Amino acid sequence: MPWDKLLVDLGTVKPKEKKSAIFNFIGDIKVLSVETSCGCTGAKWHERDQRLVVDYTGVPIPIHIIAEGRNYILATQSCTLKTLVNGEPKAYKLMIKIKVQDVRIF
Repeated sequence: MPWDKLLVDLGTVKPKEKKSAIFNFIGDIKVLSVETSCGCTGAKWHERDQRLVVDYTGVPIPIHIIAEGRNYILATQSCTLKTLVNGEPKAYKLMIKIKVQDVRIF
C-alpha cells in the first residue's frame, strides 16, 4: 500500500469545530486532482512533503435527527485523488470517519 493509511477516525467533533487528518504517500506521486465528497471537507495536497491534509468542519445536527431524539450524527467522508504513479494513471480514495455531537441538545 503506497499510503501510510487509508482511513482516519477523527473521533468526536462539535458543530463548527475543525479537525484534520494527514495521509502520507510512500514513494513518488504526481497528483492531478483532488476531490472531496462534501463541502464540509477540504483537502490540500502538499507536493514537496508528498502528503494530503484533509480538514473536516463539524456540521450542525439536522432537525430531523434531533426529532428522533439524537444529538449526534455519524459521517464518513472521502477524498479522491487522480494521480500519475510511475507515469501510469491511478485513482486513490482516502476516508475519514467522524462523530458530530452537540452536547447542548438534550
